[in-house]
Amino acid sequence: MYHQGTTLSVKKLNIKTIGELKIILPDMEKQRTIGNFYRQSIIQNDLMVKQAEDVRKFTMALIRRMEED
Repeated sequence: MYHQGTTLSVKKLNIKTIGELKIILPDMEKQRTIGNFYRQSIIQNDLMVKQAEDVRKFTMALIRRMEED
């Protein structure tokens, strides 16, 4: 059963418990590299989506021309 807003299964976080968390982070250079790869993948995805939209628009225009003739 799911109880939204309750803390039945989640320990309440406070400054002390957050400070005691053991989080291992890569060094700054590795984080920067990961960030750049992630940014590049987003840019590449946007370009591929735009290319697919352009192909669809071109195809639809071609079909309309063929129907007009």
